[in-house]
Amino acid sequence: MSMPMGRWLERPSIPRTDRIDQHDKAQLRMANNPSTKKRQREKDLKDRRVEKALLKKQRRDERANRAPGDPGVDPDIADIVPGPQPIPFEDSEL
Repeated sequence: MSMPMGRWLERPSIPRTDRIDQHDKAQLRMANNPSTKKRQREKDLKDRRVEKALLKKQRRDERANRAPGDPGVDPDIADIVPGPQPIPFEDSEL
């Protein structure tokens, strides 16, 4: 069966480049789909939770394996020397 000539002229032909553009547009629509974004956001949240859990475990292990300090000494202020402090830059003039 051949197509009548008049009907063939009525159909607009779509150049190949337009078909590619239509495919790209479809891909963009899919990427902007709310459910796709939600899935990606949920995956990111799950990954972040896993990373935080690993960091917590690492800190917990470091704290457990830390050598005990001297009894009665606060480790935050153990190295502070009371009294006048040395001048940090003796060469500089005021």
